[in-house]
Amino acid sequence: MSDDKSSSSKLLILCVDRDDDIGVKAQFQTPIMGRRRCLSAATKLAVADPEEADANAIFGAIRQHDELLKKGYECEVAVVSGFFNSGVEADRRISDEVRSIQDKQHFDGIVFISDGVEDETVLPILQGIVPVVSVRRIIIKHSKTLEESYAVFGRYLRMLAYDSRYSKFALGIPGLLLVVGGLLVAIGYAGEALIAAITIVGAALILRGFDLDRLLASTVRLKPLGLLKATFTIASLLVITSAFLQSFVELASTKEYAAIVMNPQLTLSYVPFLVGTLIQGAMNLTWIGLSIFFGGAILYNWGRRSFRIWRHLVGLIILMVLYLPILQFTSILINPNQASALILVSYLLISLAATFGTVTVVIHYFRNSRRIRGAGRTA
Repeated sequence: MSDDKSSSSKLLILCVDRDDDIGVKAQFQTPIMGRRRCLSAATKLAVADPEEADANAIFGAIRQHDELLKKGYECEVAVVSGFFNSGVEADRRISDEVRSIQDKQHFDGIVFISDGVEDETVLPILQGIVPVVSVRRIIIKHSKTLEESYAVFGRYLRMLAYDSRYSKFALGIPGLLLVVGGLLVAIGYAGEALIAAITIVGAALILRGFDLDRLLASTVRLKPLGLLKATFTIASLLVITSAFLQSFVELASTKEYAAIVMNPQLTLSYVPFLVGTLIQGAMNLTWIGLSIFFGGAILYNWGRRSFRIWRHLVGLIILMVLYLPILQFTSILINPNQASALILVSYLLISLAATFGTVTVVIHYFRNSRRIRGAGRTA
C-alpha cells in the first residue's frame, strides 16, 4: 500500500510566514526547500526569537513531513514568506514563490501548516496554484497559571515597545502628545494644547486608517520609473489645486459673489455664473496639470515597454479635444444671452469625430500587432 501512495501523488508540506519573520529575524531568503534547510531556518529563528510562533509552525511542518514519509507518501517540505508589512505585496510574493516551487518540482497537493488565522488568508491563493488537500494549525500550549499569564502579557508589552510596526503608534503618538502639550503649557498656551492633541490624534488615525504610512514607506522603495511617475502625479495635483484656488480668489472679487455674501437668498440664481466662472478660471492650469499627469504616465509606460502607453495617449488627445467644448459651456453658464449653443454643438461634434478617429486608429494598431505576433509564433 505504501508504494501505491508514493507513486500516486506527490505532496508539498508548506509553511507560510506572511510577515517575513524568517527573513527579518533569521536572515533567511525564501523559498526554503528541503528538510535540512527548513530545520536550520527554524532553529535559527527560534534562537533569534524563542517566542516566535512561526518557528513552531516550521518545526510542525518538518514533523508532518517525517510522518508522511513513514506512511509511504512522496513529499517535500518548504517555507515561503511575504513581506514585513503584509498586504497585497506579501500575497503576491507568496504566490510567486509557490509557483517557482511548483515549476521546479510538480506537486499534486499541498499540506498547509499554519500558526494562526492571518497565515490562512493565503489559502485561496494557494488553491489557485496547487490543490490544498489538508490544513494543520500549530497552536502553542500555554499554562493557565497567573504567572504565565503575566509572561504572555509582558511579551505583548515588549512587542508594543520594540516592534516598530506597533511602537510608532503605541508609544510615538502618546509621546508626541505629551511633548507638544507640555511645550504649549510652558509657553502659556494651555488652551491650545487640547486642540493640538486632537489634531495629532486625528492625523495619526488618518495615516493608519488610509494606510498612508505604508504608502509613504513603499514610495521610498520605488524604482526610478516609479519615482518618475510619482513626481509627475504630485506635480499634476499641485498645479490643479493651484488652479482652483486662484480661480476661487478671482471669483470672490466679482460683484456677483459680493451680492451673494450680502444676500444669501440670491445663491440659487447665481449658481450657473459661479460654477462657470470657477471652472473657466481654472481651466488653463487644470488642463496643464492633467497634461503633466498623462505625460508622466506615457513616459512611465514607455520605459516599461507597456501597451498601456496607448491608453494614456488616447486620454491626452481626448483632453485636448474637450478643451473648446467645455470652455464654450462655461461661457454659456456665465452669460447665456451672448454665448451660442450652436457653437457648443459644433465643438462637440468635432470632438466626437476626433475621439472616434483616435480610438479607431488605436484598435486597428492593436489588431495588426496581435496578427503579427500570432504569425511570428506560428512561424
